Amino acid sequence: LSLTGNYTIAPPAGSVCPADSASGGSRWQTFIVPSAVDPVTLTFTASGPVAQAANPGAYFPLFSSLGTPQVNKTTAAASGLITGAPGLAKTLLVRSVSQIFH
Repeated sequence: LSLTGNYTIAPPAGSVCPADSASGGSRWQTFIVPSAVDPVTLTFTASGPVAQAANPGAYFPLFSSLGTPQVNKTTAAASGLITGAPGLAKTLLVRSVSQIFH
């Protein structure tokens, strides 16, 4: 299945991380990975999700409509609220999508 164009994906309103970025170190990530990957096992670098040897395939972050990878994003202070999640867009070949936000 090949899809091209811009798609808007956003977390549900009020989505929060378990801690904030300022004092708890939380960051939010976006990703497209093979469906066999358990999202809890993912690790990330400054450029996105790290491929797992046990689950080969494409590992990508999502991108803003301006082409900026949406990785290591900060939350609101104190609440951990996911903020600054613009409509995300990427031209991609979709094989399977496991989970978008983690």
